[in-house]
Amino acid sequence: MPLESLEIKAQIMRRGDTINGLADKWGFWPADLSKVINRRRGFVLLPIRKKLAKYLGVPVSEVGCEATPRKKAA
Repeated sequence: MPLESLEIKAQIMRRGDTINGLADKWGFWPADLSKVINRRRGFVLLPIRKKLAKYLGVPVSEVGCEATPRKKAA
């Protein structure tokens, strides 16, 4: 089951980090990292998901959103 955004934010704070700090350290935009943490639909951003999952020590499937196949036009 995916981690809730509040759980992720709490873990980041417990480690003495911030979203802005991690984004700068990893070379991503803070807004993009925030979109992954908050599970915004349409923002899969796999490189950020992988980095965040490694940081948290969880599988990639537990952070962010999975890609969904597009529907074919009728």
